[in-house]
Amino acid sequence: MKKLTYLVPVDFSPCSLNALQYATMLARHAEGKVVLSHVIDLEEVAESDNPVVVTWSLDRLSRTAQEKMQSLREMISLEGVPVEEDIAIGNVRYGMVKQIDKIKPTVIVLGRNTDRTPCKSSMLTHISNNTRIPVLVVPGSHNPRVPNKAMLATDMKSFNLSEFAPLMNIIRKTAQQLAVLNVKASGSEGEQEKAKAWVEKLNTSFDMNASLVTTDAPHFEHGIEEAVRQNKVDFLFAIREEGLLQRLFNSERLPLAIQASVPVLLVRK
Repeated sequence: MKKLTYLVPVDFSPCSLNALQYATMLARHAEGKVVLSHVIDLEEVAESDNPVVVTWSLDRLSRTAQEKMQSLREMISLEGVPVEEDIAIGNVRYGMVKQIDKIKPTVIVLGRNTDRTPCKSSMLTHISNNTRIPVLVVPGSHNPRVPNKAMLATDMKSFNLSEFAPLMNIIRKTAQQLAVLNVKASGSEGEQEKAKAWVEKLNTSFDMNASLVTTDAPHFEHGIEEAVRQNKVDFLFAIREEGLLQRLFNSERLPLAIQASVPVLLVRK
């Protein structure tokens, strides 16, 4: 299987460095490389009519970023993980999307500041709305460690095996257990049999031993929250419908998939 690429946007904040540590752990267990990405914000460049002052300010920012990136590369290399970097200059949000389009990673590992609640203008929202690449959101308060129990939250519709293979490979080689949550919230006998068949297909396709779990919660977000709590999940893999993130941000209460205390891998269908 082709090596996985974990793209980690770093602004050198504690939450981004925590996400980098988590990505390095995943890359070490699920054969892959880490690509560090950083966008030097033009808004931080000193404003002046003197071009020498502007050039000096930009050079200083570039040198600082390169020195910090070198230190991070050295630490990741000590873990035996291949590492690359990509430094750009410009608007951070648009620059980040351009880096993603250029690098085409398997997954984007994004740190989330747990001191504040994500909003419509957050980097998480911007990246999720402007790329179809899976995004792994790592809370800054989470201790980077190999997950004990992962959960796949899905509506159990048909899935593309080639599309899922890299992501399932991450779970298979890191998590000790995998549970599958049917978020359609249907308790009929026929639906339960379909759900069991779906999980059996998943297990056969990816050589796994996932179990099926259910929830009585009537809504997608509440069902995930309840299942994660009851099953002591420490890695959530959520397959979301187009537009779901926008709907969740418009709700009065953000769901676990956005403000979770565990890493959440968001995949757009």
